Amino acid sequence: MAYDEVVQERCPKCGGGSFKNIFHLKEGTHARVYVECARCGDLVARYLLRAYVDPHHDFSSTLKMLHRTGDYGDSLRTIQEDLGAHQDQAQVQFDDIKARLKESPRRRDEKIYDIILNKGIMEDE
Repeated sequence: MAYDEVVQERCPKCGGGSFKNIFHLKEGTHARVYVECARCGDLVARYLLRAYVDPHHDFSSTLKMLHRTGDYGDSLRTIQEDLGAHQDQAQVQFDDIKARLKESPRRRDEKIYDIILNKGIMEDE
């Protein structure tokens, strides 16, 4: 069976579990998210975003973004259905991940980077 575990990030410097996401948004590039420890201010991680879902966001600005990138044809109905499904999927996945995290909390000595490197974890959609 393939490796499939839910882990919660911890600050490698102080062990804190509360973070601030700082977004670097630059035209023509993927958004970068720098994760700062709320306790000690250390850099915990940096992520590149290819897709971003805000389940509480009205879809009109997302439609503008999709139209600009050309990811969808001209079918407004298709776009609305896809966005609704994408937002619903994000919420369902989040609820599942939170439940799994409660069932098996990560050991504090494991670093996210080590798990990604050793288990061959890759980005997917």
